[in-house]
Amino acid sequence: MIAIICLFFHESHACAEEDLSVGFDPWPPFAMVKDGQYRGIAVDIIRELAARNGYRLKMRHFPVKRLIAMFEHGDIDVIPLDSPLWNDENNQAVSVFSNSLFDLREFVYLRAGIREGAMQVAEMQGLKLAHVNGYAYPALASAFQRGDLFRARVSQPLQLFKMARLGRVDGLLLDEFLFSHFVKEEGVVREDFQRGMQLSKAPMAVKLHKSKARLLADINRTLMEMKAEGRIDAIFGRYADGGRIALLR
Repeated sequence: MIAIICLFFHESHACAEEDLSVGFDPWPPFAMVKDGQYRGIAVDIIRELAARNGYRLKMRHFPVKRLIAMFEHGDIDVIPLDSPLWNDENNQAVSVFSNSLFDLREFVYLRAGIREGAMQVAEMQGLKLAHVNGYAYPALASAFQRGDLFRARVSQPLQLFKMARLGRVDGLLLDEFLFSHFVKEEGVVREDFQRGMQLSKAPMAVKLHKSKARLLADINRTLMEMKAEGRIDAIFGRYADGGRIALLR
């Protein structure tokens, strides 16, 4: 079956079988576990990439600290989606990245009617903002420390929207694809929120352990083909509201 798939996708170049250990920490909408099945944007991208190149994948998920340690030790070959900006020196030393697939941007999403048009920290003074525990937002760190802004932490992303709906917080901190995912799959009403201050922007790519660096050229070529064919857009459309994602251009 792998050989047939390889011939279908890549008549123009060889397709060598390769066993790859793939690891991720659950991160909607990019990597999720539901009823024992893996799904999500990054999961679907890496699966199609593997099918086109004849890679056999063994997928596993771990808490983020364990995942990082296993990758550094060479027990994980591939993390389907990561950013060079998020890796410390130890991790960078054992990593190679594909060409960037897209930029991940994080924003403040204020409830509709709260400080309309606020795009700066000074314009949000006194507001209470919620985010998932474990995430850091350097752009707001000083404001939280000074008490200009207040924060609430939750363990799961869906709790953010429940708190907003109940009026317990004024706004949410999250990336634009997670927001669009909950609009599509959880009934969040986009018009109930206004997108405000941008908090970060990070280029996202497939991360390989350096022991698999010889695969990088094939991976970059395949990702370029998938983007040109509209496959990346189509995968995003499965999980995020609005179908094609213009930000991938």
